[in-house]
This record gives sequence, structure tokens and C-alpha cells, in this order.
Amino acid sequence: PTMMSGGNADLCSTGTSGSVQTQIFGVSSGGTVRDMNCERLKLSKTLYDMGMKVAAVATMCQDRRVFDAMVNRHRKSSEAIRRTIFGGR
Repeated sequence: PTMMSGGNADLCSTGTSGSVQTQIFGVSSGGTVRDMNCERLKLSKTLYDMGMKVAAVATMCQDRRVFDAMVNRHRKSSEAIRRTIFGGR
């Protein structure tokens, strides 16, 4: 992976390779695997740094775990407000 990235660790892909060799015949293969979550984090950070905070959150919410956390946070906040207003009913 270092050859592919030039030593830059700020990539969202990982190199893979494999080979088999006998006395007569050899086969090798290689490729890259994209880390979509890493890409999402970098996109979100870039949007946030450009002042586009809503777009950054929307990008993060494409991950189901983040979306669920945002929904649960809102639900818990709503329940706490309701208990405060209506006295625990």
C-alpha cells in the first residue's frame, strides 16, 4: 500500500494482493478496496470546514448508525421536555 499511496496515510483505500508460484507457472493478482465510511467521514469534515454544517450532518446520517443515534437523541429530548411540561405524565 505504501507504493500506491506514496507514503500518504490519508487515503480511504487499501491495497490487496496475492500470488502463487510453481516451478513452471505463476499467477498474481492485486487491487484496491474502498472504505466507504472513511470517504463519508472525509466528505463530512470537508463540508463542515466549508461552513456547510447541515450538509455535513446530512452526509453523516447516510450511515444508519448515525441516523439512528440522531433519531434517538431527538426522541429522548422530546420525552424529557414533555415530562418537564406535564409533570412526569
